[in-house]
Amino acid sequence: MRRSPLTTVILIILSCMLTGCSLSLPPPSPQKLLSVFTQSFTCGFSVDDGSGGYRRASLVRSASGDTLTAYGDSTDTVFFHNGTRLTLKTRGSADQPPLILDLPDGYSAGLPACLPLFSILPDDSFSAERSDGGITVTGQNGRYRAVFSPQGIPCRITLDGITAVIDSFAVTEVPAQ
Repeated sequence: MRRSPLTTVILIILSCMLTGCSLSLPPPSPQKLLSVFTQSFTCGFSVDDGSGGYRRASLVRSASGDTLTAYGDSTDTVFFHNGTRLTLKTRGSADQPPLILDLPDGYSAGLPACLPLFSILPDDSFSAERSDGGITVTGQNGRYRAVFSPQGIPCRITLDGITAVIDSFAVTEVPAQ
């Protein structure tokens, strides 16, 4: 019995489907995945610092620096980090400019401790692997883990016991001010 080329192709495809054969693409490199944090972006997240409660925050990264807003029950606290110093900012009004207070060097209590989560630069020790939930990047001897969706959008970051669960993330075309 002679088979046509179309029948052969259909049988190969069917056998691949039935045996679970799939083409598995390698994940993007850690450098490519983590490069989203070097661009201007806006991010909303919840932080678990190990105390059992979650705190809501947002981060806006622009060419001028990072604006971290911690949302509280009665008021919001805004921190600004320009790469060298961390400041506490109040909102200004039409009549008064915002008040800016420099925080001491090495200040990393509370939510400002989250800034390093979004500022890790990968090296050769970082690895990326696909899983059911997306792509996991691991580095710094297991101290750093970032989970990305299959489309490369960050979902969760953990560093030294601090975990940020990202619920919104958008790369901004024009640097936010």
